[in-house]
Amino acid sequence: MRIGMVGPEVWLEESMKRISADFPDIKFISFPYKRPIDLPNILGGEQNQCDVLLFMGETARRWAARQMTPVVPWLSIPRSPAAFLRILAKAFHDGYQPHFITDYQNKPYFEHALDGAGITPDEYSVTMIPYGTFTAEGYMEKNAELMIEEYKKGHASFCATIFSVSYEILKRNHIPVYYLIPCFEDTRQTVQELAASSKFHLNNENAMAVLAVRINAPQYFSIRTSDSKSLTKSKLNAAAQIYAYSYGLNASCVPMGLDEYLIFTTRQSLEASTHQFTQLDLLRIASDASDLTLSVGIGCGTTVLKAQERARQAMYNSTAHGGNCAYFIGEKESLIGPIHRGNAAPVQETPDYLITLARKTGISFNYLKSMYNLCGHEHRNTFTPSELADAAGIRKRTMNRIILKLIDCGCCLEKGHTFPKQRGRPSRIIELRFEKFPTLK
Repeated sequence: MRIGMVGPEVWLEESMKRISADFPDIKFISFPYKRPIDLPNILGGEQNQCDVLLFMGETARRWAARQMTPVVPWLSIPRSPAAFLRILAKAFHDGYQPHFITDYQNKPYFEHALDGAGITPDEYSVTMIPYGTFTAEGYMEKNAELMIEEYKKGHASFCATIFSVSYEILKRNHIPVYYLIPCFEDTRQTVQELAASSKFHLNNENAMAVLAVRINAPQYFSIRTSDSKSLTKSKLNAAAQIYAYSYGLNASCVPMGLDEYLIFTTRQSLEASTHQFTQLDLLRIASDASDLTLSVGIGCGTTVLKAQERARQAMYNSTAHGGNCAYFIGEKESLIGPIHRGNAAPVQETPDYLITLARKTGISFNYLKSMYNLCGHEHRNTFTPSELADAAGIRKRTMNRIILKLIDCGCCLEKGHTFPKQRGRPSRIIELRFEKFPTLK
């Protein structure tokens, strides 16, 4: 197993040493950052070298997921009460009473930890900074400013922050502050659960799987769906394909209202039909049979109710992203997707000269084909190196070497750079030119 460890530099350096020693059979790959806003640049084109990415905390994972698409499972290391109890012990050692300010918006978490330490509510106070929604540049500076302002009121002895930049700012201002990070046992237990999880061992025949499928009504009426009769016919055609797909899985299909269906099957069967949750032929079949699209959620669990709950949650996520795709939620509650239509009927035929291009340049034919198919699926031919690397399933560094070879033979051009709103280096914009025969030496 290959686990990518994503976290602040100060936490990751020590954690990597200890966790590698405890799990010598697992390959750990380090992705350190100073600020969460750097994550798209750090992870772009690098995900496929890992089986799973393990983030230190939920804030960084959720923000990164809004900026880029997970192509492997993304999980978070939880902060157990032990993480705060470690801070509390240090604070007592330094002479501070349990009256503190924090930007971790989870009051029950602190109450549980303090109760476990035998500290009654009248012996402590917690002031929480309402840091709101993470908004990239300047965010943590503002967060630190709010904590400093609250500390100067004199009601607290120390601060506890979940952001490394806020921690550094408070330290520079000579304010007692502690960094609230998962303790090593939290990390160790999460990795141990991953190693034993059926999510990464595909021999769990008893796990249940549920597909939640919604037929999406068109936002705008086309000529073919301009009246209720035509729309009803399209929905019936889509429903027929859902039942046919269910029959092919030897699964049970249950209608839930007018436009939603649940398909009950086993994880093993679904893995085989979706190529390990990477493509879903149902999306293609349904769109070929009607004018409507589907929103699909896939859920797995040891019980039918849990699998159904996850499937519906994943389906809502598909709808929020415009439909015509699927999302997957498994035993560790991580969201994977989007999963697109199958490639049994490709959008366009792969030209024969790709074989010649692969032979002359030394570039893998599979990499070239993935890039060519991406143009057809996305209906565009300009991409960043990170997008091309994710499509081919390789690292961005490897893709950059391929791009240089393609530039040399006239199959792509560098058209410019993206200028992100958030902090970080701009990415190149690469235009693929597979429609013309390359100049080969």
